[in-house]
Amino acid sequence: MYKRQGYASVRSLPSCTDEQFEALVAGRNLLLLNDLLVAVTANLIAMRPRYVANTVARLRYWMDTGCYRHDVPGMVA
Repeated sequence: MYKRQGYASVRSLPSCTDEQFEALVAGRNLLLLNDLLVAVTANLIAMRPRYVANTVARLRYWMDTGCYRHDVPGMVA
């Protein structure tokens, strides 16, 4: 499961199950993708192809396993 310690070191976390926490982190990735897709600066637009591909890989892994990870197979370097 995704490590909660990093988040908890900044602020205490609300009570939730591991599955709920994983969904929150996956949802955060989706929210960041949405922000990137509406960004208009050249450097953020240039990031889109890689970020979209990596987000898709991470979310597919999460949907298949229930575990959200940053280092999943199929990541674009």
